[in-house]
Parts: sequence; structure tokens; C-alpha cells
Amino acid sequence: MLTALIKTVRPEIQIIYLINIATGIAIAGTVNADWVRIAIGTVSLMLAYFGIYAINALADEEIDRINKPDRPLVRGEIKRHELKVFTVLCFAAGLIGATALDTEMLILTAALATLGIIYSVKPVHLKSRGLLNTLTVVIGHSAAVLGGGLLAGMDGIIIYQVIAIQSMIAFLVAFSKDLPDVKGDSKKGIKTLAIQLGERNSIRLMHILPLLPLLYLALEQTRLAGILLAAVFYWSIQPLKEKKFMDAFMRGVKSTIFQNLLLIAIFALS
Repeated sequence: MLTALIKTVRPEIQIIYLINIATGIAIAGTVNADWVRIAIGTVSLMLAYFGIYAINALADEEIDRINKPDRPLVRGEIKRHELKVFTVLCFAAGLIGATALDTEMLILTAALATLGIIYSVKPVHLKSRGLLNTLTVVIGHSAAVLGGGLLAGMDGIIIYQVIAIQSMIAFLVAFSKDLPDVKGDSKKGIKTLAIQLGERNSIRLMHILPLLPLLYLALEQTRLAGILLAAVFYWSIQPLKEKKFMDAFMRGVKSTIFQNLLLIAIFALS
């Protein structure tokens, strides 16, 4: 069952949230960091993300039979009641850990968990609401960076500037994840932004992605990174030429990971 739970929370995506938290920590600075606080806060946030992906697997079981038939719940590798217990434990432990820190972290963790629940669960079901679907994913991405900054005691506006740039980049990477799922989402009445725009316009929108990292040129610490990241994200959209949408999404994920590792290096060395 442990293997099934790990596959359910999708470690290839969770690593991005963990790196995002580390990015926020690096930007905020670690000279006077409380590493016990950082450890507790990081675990709390990650448990919230685990809960979000677990509840999404429960809500999307029928859709995944079409889009992702290899998912553990679909394959019977884990039972629904087992996954429900895991989900509750993740959310509860995450909130308890955040409560032990301060009000800011409790609010952030609780808001993140709530957003994840209403993203997947009806009647709100933000996943089925086009633009709100993608924006919710972007908020989830940005919350990790902000959380890292709060844990390290951030001071200054630069973290918000980086979050703003990353949010725009994350919007298109998140948007690209819906392109491979158009068939299954359409059958289940889920109107993602990709479905609303159509394939041709969706591909056109994705071509903005390599331009967004150039916004890093506006920040003194990240000017050298801007050009390099523009080239990396240009590489990520190349599979669109052959309509290999999943490949484009996975390249976008890899490019996002590289982006934040580069930012961690820049701010850690500055």
C-alpha cells in the first residue's frame, strides 16, 4: 500500500513544491534562520500538498479511467477507504504542525488545504471551471514559495517580485497539463481552459512561455538567469510542433525545476 500511496501523491510533482519552498527560503535568506521552524513548516506544507493530491485522486477516479488508467486507485492498488484515511491524516497533521508555529503559517496551510479540496470536490469543483482551474494550480505553486519565505523570516519586496514572475510562468505550465486530458475531461463535462480555447489557440498561447523568463532581467540578482531560462522554456514547448502535449508538459515541469534550482543557487551565493 505504501508504494501505491507514494504513486498517488505523485512524487515527480511534489519535488517541485519542495524546491519551491527551498526557493522561498533562499530568497528570504538563511543568515538568522531557525532551522527547526523551517523543518516543521516544510513538513506541514508538504503534508497539505500530499492531502491535496490524494483527494484529487479520489475525486478523479472515473476521469482517470480514461486519461490516466495507470493510476493506483484505478488499478486497484489501493482502496478508496484507505486513501480517504490517508487524506484526512495528511491534512490533520499538516494543520497541527502549522499551528505549532504561528498564525501566518496556519492561515497559509489551511488556505492551501481548503483550496485543494474545493479544486477537486463538488459542488465548487474549481477544476471544472476553466480559468479558475489553472489559477488554482498557480496559487498552489506560489504558496510554496511564499511559505518558504515566511518560514525563513522574509524581509523585502524581492520575494513578491519573483513570485509574480513565477506565477505567470506557472500559469502556462499548469495550462499545458490540461492539453493531454482534453478527451477525458470533455466526456466528463469538465471545461478546462484548454477545452474552451481549442487546440490551435492553446498552442498559440503556449508560445508566450519562453518570453516570460525575460522578466527576470528586471531584477538585479536574476539578470543573467533571464536569458538562460528563456532558452530552457523555449526547449520545453518544442514538442507542441508534433502535438506531443504530455511531452511539452513534462518538459515544462523539468524547466520549472531547473528555474528554481538556479534561483536557489543565485540567492544562496549572493
